[in-house]
Amino acid sequence: MESEIELVELLYQINRRIWKLFAPMFKEAQLSITEVLALSIMHKKKTSRVTDLATVIGVPASTLTGILDRLVEQGFLQRNQDPNDRRSVCLTATTKLESFFRTWTAPIEDLLRDRLASMAETRKKRLTEDLRVMLESLEKDNDETEKNRTERVSRGR
Repeated sequence: MESEIELVELLYQINRRIWKLFAPMFKEAQLSITEVLALSIMHKKKTSRVTDLATVIGVPASTLTGILDRLVEQGFLQRNQDPNDRRSVCLTATTKLESFFRTWTAPIEDLLRDRLASMAETRKKRLTEDLRVMLESLEKDNDETEKNRTERVSRGR
């Protein structure tokens, strides 16, 4: 149990330090962490319904609406009516979002590559394998949670 607590704390600290490294870039772009998170998800997904994005981020759709207003105004996202459900709003990533990610992911990758360069190759491989196992476990949990949520929605709960 103690090793799990230590691992969680290490992952938290690593995540926190990585965000601190990149905070100046986000600040320069006048983006909050939540906005960057929304943009990051949209960069990967390309399109999403507002309610789905809110669920992934873990904020109410009403809270996300103000954030999305700013991101649409800045040209990172477009709002469109969902062709399958006129009551639902779809978001689409713009070319400005793609350009933004190309601009700031390169320095991030360079920085992380520099930090990892000092690690022994065997250690990097072991770390990569361990992180893959953890990611697969989290994705499995996420898939099961999404399946349960979909089943509850389809039953009307």
